[in-house]
Amino acid sequence: MNARATEAVKSAVIVLLAVSALALGSYVEIFGDAGESVPFFSVFSGLLRSGLTDDGAGETVSETAVVGERPMCIVITNAYGERYGVKYDTAQLELLYGRTSSVLGEAFGSASDFAETDETEWRDALGQPCIYYTYPAPVGVELLGGWFGAAVSAGGSTDGLNTRRLCVVFGGERVRLLFQESGTGAFYGADTDSLGEESQMVGLYGGNGVRFAFETDGEYAGDPYAVLMPDTAHPVVEISNPTTDGEKLGEVLSGLGVGNQLKSSYTEPDGTMVFVTNTFKLSIDTGGDAIYRRTAAIVRADDASAPALTSVNAAVSAARAAAVNTVGKICGDAGIVLTGVSQAEPGVYTASFEYGVAGGEVHLSGGRSAARVTVSGGEITSMLLTFRRFTVTDETSALLPERQALAAAGQEITLGYSDTGGSEMVPEWAELLIIRSKSLILTAKPLGTFLAHMRMFLAACGGNRNICALLIRHDISCELLIENGEIRAI
Repeated sequence: MNARATEAVKSAVIVLLAVSALALGSYVEIFGDAGESVPFFSVFSGLLRSGLTDDGAGETVSETAVVGERPMCIVITNAYGERYGVKYDTAQLELLYGRTSSVLGEAFGSASDFAETDETEWRDALGQPCIYYTYPAPVGVELLGGWFGAAVSAGGSTDGLNTRRLCVVFGGERVRLLFQESGTGAFYGADTDSLGEESQMVGLYGGNGVRFAFETDGEYAGDPYAVLMPDTAHPVVEISNPTTDGEKLGEVLSGLGVGNQLKSSYTEPDGTMVFVTNTFKLSIDTGGDAIYRRTAAIVRADDASAPALTSVNAAVSAARAAAVNTVGKICGDAGIVLTGVSQAEPGVYTASFEYGVAGGEVHLSGGRSAARVTVSGGEITSMLLTFRRFTVTDETSALLPERQALAAAGQEITLGYSDTGGSEMVPEWAELLIIRSKSLILTAKPLGTFLAHMRMFLAACGGNRNICALLIRHDISCELLIENGEIRAI
């Protein structure tokens, strides 16, 4: 047996001991009431009992204990037009979310029917006292309202609408809730009841240099509502495989019900740990990749007649709870971000989640996701999980300023971190592919513009050893050679 496999066996033994110690208590804390017949699904019991159907007609989004997705950016505009924004500081973002989310919840809860409006109202609203949220990926408006604790009627004026950008506006005679629909780019608005003293919180914040792209001089690259921050330095992040820590992995496994239902466990020759229970099989390889397969139907002793969990909103909420309580349980300084939902057939949904750390999305090698969770016929039937642990360091790396990066990319830019197999990740603009190479031929936009942006980029890098070249994705192209940080046009 090789050394890697031997270590895996040792880890498996530690995991089993940890699971045994935690089995009688931890899964109750992680996933809910121990009285449920299957611990892993106790967190979904509210969804299963909510009566949601495929079309959702006449029903409401279930108000569950599932924590809602956090926005990637929050901007508060006061009566003087000064903007205070938080985008990359996750601690400050969580603090500001805690102070403002109730305002969004009350707005959703008291909103009249949404009706399409025009871009003029939207842009004017951003100049008035308001609270503005941007999410990393489109979210169903009904689901979003549920995350704020509001019961948004399904099948109503928001049926089928998704958004990333929304704001509550206090500047006019009426308090308005507005959002931009992600698919069409159209704008929608609804009147809400007065929010009273809560609307005064915008006056507590002054400006901190945040601007929307349309407020800058020159072109804003087709995305006028991108939020531009003054920050140029972002932290370096350490990355590791947490499944080598038996105690941490044991917390996750006990939550899944492994200790309570375990029938057998073994370690394969390559070091993969396999756990077989009464209802599922779980395999975790030495690299931290895991596969969960449901092998038996759920027995709902508390409510055997509960309808199948088949609405997309309920499926996404259940899938997110599963991701948060597996890979999200031991990911350190990172969080879990919903990035997409697909439907294979009626009632069968797969939700994809990525890690988010220090305000940026983590791009795992091989195109993997932090979690891909499939919900079918009211049950979570499979999960593909990639366990990683992240630690934000005090070391920083300077990037091209957002305004220049936005112009170079031709679209909204997002902070990203790439998992390349090492122990550290450096920040990068996801839309500007950073190449770590001494000599490379690149495809870029017209030469003069590219050279100007490239020089600013190299200056901003300050000689960072990990950054040597930049590739800009654009339909119009020219060739450029960069050698050891020196630009040479071909």
